[in-house]
Amino acid sequence: MDAARYRRLRDLVHAAADVATASRRAFLEGRAPDDPSLVTEALAELAAADVDTTGVAPPGRPAVAPGLAVGDTVDRYRLVAELGRGGMGVVFEAVPLEGGPAVALKAMHPALAADDASRTRFLREAAVGFAVESPHVVRVHGTGEATVAGAHVPYLVMERVVGRTLREALDADGPLPQARLLEVARQAARALAAVHAAGVVHRDLKPENLLWTDEGTLRLLDLGVVRLDGEARLTREGQFVGSLRYASPEQCAGRDVGPTSDLYALGVVLFELATGHPPFQGPGALATIRQHLETPPPRLLDRAPSLAPAFAAIVDRLLEKDPAARFPSAEALERALG
Repeated sequence: MDAARYRRLRDLVHAAADVATASRRAFLEGRAPDDPSLVTEALAELAAADVDTTGVAPPGRPAVAPGLAVGDTVDRYRLVAELGRGGMGVVFEAVPLEGGPAVALKAMHPALAADDASRTRFLREAAVGFAVESPHVVRVHGTGEATVAGAHVPYLVMERVVGRTLREALDADGPLPQARLLEVARQAARALAAVHAAGVVHRDLKPENLLWTDEGTLRLLDLGVVRLDGEARLTREGQFVGSLRYASPEQCAGRDVGPTSDLYALGVVLFELATGHPPFQGPGALATIRQHLETPPPRLLDRAPSLAPAFAAIVDRLLEKDPAARFPSAEALERALG
């Protein structure tokens, strides 16, 4: 990013800081009608001050009211525990009323259910879940619709997977040992290979979306921001989708992304799991975007010298700025991992 563009971005962010969140996009597009990617970068910087970029409400700030609550009955399921919540909805543990194994039920926020694009994006997770067949990707069993305060709220029924996310493991135990890192990398490559084979780009790979089960299997969670090959955009040109800390340079720039973008994200995840820190993390969204776009990544072996050099070199390759310099596919990555 050259100095003139940076100054323009800084001025946009400052000008929009006091504008209501719902009006910021229109305000910024009026200020920068010639540069949608600049609007995207400004929105991302503003979002960093307003809300967690992962889509989960930060401490002290309530999330959108989910409508459903523990104890409610949805179709043939009773909600028994809340497992997590994000920008699109809330995930509950649910048990069938007639008995049987527990499932995960993901209900959309009622406030978003009336928006056609949000509804389509939410239900797309079910379509992808049906299409992808892999022991390393969470399975979707079905869909339904509940009536909550007069709103028709879609929900997904998914398999209930027991274990810890890699974020939980990292926070509790610190950096992963070499053997576990290698196994995570191999199984994540298999998960991405299955997703990509279904014509899907995940676009939001991060430790929170990777779960290590009690049986020792890695499972890829949350297919809610994937994009199918040939699918019409559900977001505006230049709009950012994903989590900035793990976003590829092309994703940060608001360009179309392919499977190699997911491989970059996996490289960021592996770097963080190996060292305890991501390769890029600025003081705000703008700084993080600039680092992904411009700053050479640190060499993994310099930060974790006890790792096998061959493994460190694989992670370094995943973090290349140029998509063509990364591995050409998840299958190629798995072969390199041995």
